[in-house]
Amino acid sequence: VQPPYRKVGAGPLDTAAVHIDTWVPADHLVARPGTGLAAISWGLAHERMSIAGQVASSCQRVLGVTHARMVQRRQFGARLFEHQALR
Repeated sequence: VQPPYRKVGAGPLDTAAVHIDTWVPADHLVARPGTGLAAISWGLAHERMSIAGQVASSCQRVLGVTHARMVQRRQFGARLFEHQALR
């Protein structure tokens, strides 16, 4: 394990290079020898897109619940949605 990378904005997340020197049977390889970084990068990109989709869906749900509550609840004689500061 190499020393942790110096990163901007993600300092508390320890990330370091790991070198593993081992033998893997040919029928157990998930990528061609020497293409591991490309294989991992491809997988991480798809994982990030999947997570982004889940987050977008959660945000949409939260906005819907918030809007419904603002339309329903009344305060100071008006619906919350009618207050300019909350729009």
